[in-house]
Amino acid sequence: MYLLIENPHKGNNLGSIIRCACAFGIQIVVAVGYEQYSAEGSHGASKNVDVIAFPTSQQAAEYITTELCCSEIIGLLGSVENGYNTLHLGIDEKSNNLRAQKHATTEDLNLLTSESCPVHELKANPNCCLAVHRKFGLPLDLAQHCSQFVHIPVLSGILDSPACMSIVLHEFTEQFEYTEQGFRGQKFAVVRPNVETMKAKRSQERLNKKLLRHKECDEIDHYGEVFEYIGDY
Repeated sequence: MYLLIENPHKGNNLGSIIRCACAFGIQIVVAVGYEQYSAEGSHGASKNVDVIAFPTSQQAAEYITTELCCSEIIGLLGSVENGYNTLHLGIDEKSNNLRAQKHATTEDLNLLTSESCPVHELKANPNCCLAVHRKFGLPLDLAQHCSQFVHIPVLSGILDSPACMSIVLHEFTEQFEYTEQGFRGQKFAVVRPNVETMKAKRSQERLNKKLLRHKECDEIDHYGEVFEYIGDY
């Protein structure tokens, strides 16, 4: 699993988000904008997560689907009061970000889907990427690459981005039987593996996924040639 996020300024504090990512086993964060960021609050987790930056969301999405071989990108839209059912999509007037809402909109958002599902109904592929934002909702340039959207139902108030992200990632760990990090006090413990060993392992994993994807494409091309040769009977 991977993470996609906007980072338009080098001084953005992504510490809490990086710590949450590390706690749930995410090793690569793809950023749109700058690779540098403020790691305040990460408690050392930033040393165990690779941040790969691209100037545009299109380049980032292509890297996620081709190099990381992700099957889909899921957009996190934050928390919604009493949002226990599938909701419509709309634009938040204050932030101009995509949000989940109870009434349908007349706007043509030109997205791959028009709905957001509550986290307890989310069905995802284990090799996916979660698109998140530091604040409420999700920027449209990230949302346009998402095939699904998810929100967190709450009784009242709102949850911040790290809290929402942790809830969704916990749901993923339950569905796909990932292993969460242990706790130290009231926070996730940060594991400090051998950096060189981990980098080599990640490189090999990415290579294996890419080779598998190429093999599947070759098989599809082969069957296409067979059908073209045989023709319709």
